[in-house]
Amino acid sequence: DAGKPVVGIRTASHGIQNWVPDVKAFDREVLGGSYDGHYKDNEAAELSKAPGQEGHPVFKDVGPFATDGKLYKNEKLAADVTVLMNAKNVSGQSQPVVWVRKHAGGKVFYTSLGVQSDFAKPEFRKFLVNAVAWTAAK
Repeated sequence: DAGKPVVGIRTASHGIQNWVPDVKAFDREVLGGSYDGHYKDNEAAELSKAPGQEGHPVFKDVGPFATDGKLYKNEKLAADVTVLMNAKNVSGQSQPVVWVRKHAGGKVFYTSLGVQSDFAKPEFRKFLVNAVAWTAAK
């Protein structure tokens, strides 16, 4: 609540249960998410930029990339969230996978992407560098 920037990757939405008494509140109130588990299989997912968000700074100089991580269920995002990217797995399920918002005056970036194989992709790493730069900029 100090207005500091926040960058959340993958399990930031739920991986801190032992340290934060109400991790769902952190996900909902800070990240703007609604993590409710994931789909059962590691399936390749087709990523698409949300309409009107193609020019967002997190995408600067980032070519297409894919993920083979389990798609997280985040169906009830906070009203002030701007979705930047969605994913659709081969089974046809579609979910938002990248979004931004403001919390307590600070910028928040979250992506549910970020399985180990994602980090092997130069495009994903550039995407994260851009996300940190955008989040930290005044």
